Amino acid sequence: FPYPAKELDFNANISNKKADEFYKRHKVEKTEAAFELQKNVAGKTIMTTRHCLKYQFGLCPKINKNANVAEPLYLVDKNNKYRLDFDCNKCVMKIVK
Repeated sequence: FPYPAKELDFNANISNKKADEFYKRHKVEKTEAAFELQKNVAGKTIMTTRHCLKYQFGLCPKINKNANVAEPLYLVDKNNKYRLDFDCNKCVMKIVK
């Protein structure tokens, strides 16, 4: 049976040759290696969550019509900087490397 999608990105978590062969056998034309196997992950969404920091800090435009925050927002640790993307219509926050 053919797989419903013709292309799979890193979210399919294809982390070995057998997984890649499975999808190719089921007519997937293009596959991307799992996130952990990639050398360059810049610009990739590493997490999508319903826990929204705008909401947490009272800056949600759905709740606080007067909320005004300069974007983009970032999470920063010792070695990394992660951009926060907000999809307020779906009420989700994405963390992007």
